[in-house]
This record gives sequence, structure tokens and C-alpha cells, in this order.
Amino acid sequence: AWLRRNDSEWLEGHKRRRQRRSQPRTGVDWKRRDAEYAAAVQNAASRLKAAPGRPVQVTKTAIGRIIGAHSLLRQKLHKMPLTAQVLADVVETREQYANRRVWWATDLYCQEDILPREWQLVMRANVYSLRKTSAVKCALEGAINMLRSKLLQTDAGRAAL
Repeated sequence: AWLRRNDSEWLEGHKRRRQRRSQPRTGVDWKRRDAEYAAAVQNAASRLKAAPGRPVQVTKTAIGRIIGAHSLLRQKLHKMPLTAQVLADVVETREQYANRRVWWATDLYCQEDILPREWQLVMRANVYSLRKTSAVKCALEGAINMLRSKLLQTDAGRAAL
């Protein structure tokens, strides 16, 4: 302030020059990132469905953990429409997940050559709370019928020997 009042010429000659700021750029190519993550989401969903052992539900969180982008999928999904569409297509509802568990349990009973009662299949597949929904009820009936016919064929084959 003293220099401005007493020697403003010297101050003007010696003060730093202002640097022009370049326009702020986003360092993210969202179209490219969207395409990459859409493929990664599709791949992760396939891996989740094909994983050995007890089925794991295909959710946005599970996919985000696998691809290491949970927070990105939660916070920036609006910038990636292709990824959002793929996610909407691959994420399972509770009923779809229950159906997958029913068929998983059916495969186990098939390997063991056991014809379970319906309640045993329900308990092994852990679909007790959803057993009355039409999709799960249909899957249970189809699984029991398939097991019954497969085991009858197996028994007939053994009897023929």
C-alpha cells in the first residue's frame, strides 16, 4: 500500500505479470470410458453368473466391486449412458436370482440322484420368502418335474442292466 501511494511507477514496472489461465479441460473422455465400462460390466455380470458354487446375485454393487469402480458407477453413471443401459439389462431382480438358485439346487440334487420334496428344494435354494411368487413357483414346479423325469429315466436304465 505504501509503494502504491509513494512510488506507483516503480511498483507497476516490477510487479508480476498475470498469467492467463487456459480454459479448464476435463481430462476424461467420457465416451471412451463409457464404452470400456459397458464391456467391463457385461463381462463382470457373466463372471458372476458363471461362478462356481452357490449363486451370487448380479447387482450394481457386486459388479462395481468386481471391476473396481463401485463409486464411479454410483456417482458418475449419468455421464455413461451405454454403461447404464448395460447395467439395467444385466442386474437381476430378486425373483430372477431366486430362479437361478432353484436351478442351482436342482443341479445339486441331480448330481446326488435324489428326488427331493418341494419343501426340501425350497430350503436348499433358500427361496422360502419368494416361494409364492408366480415366477418362483413355476421354476419350482419345473425343477421337480425335471428331476422326477430324469431320475425315472436313470432308474429305468439301471433296471435294464
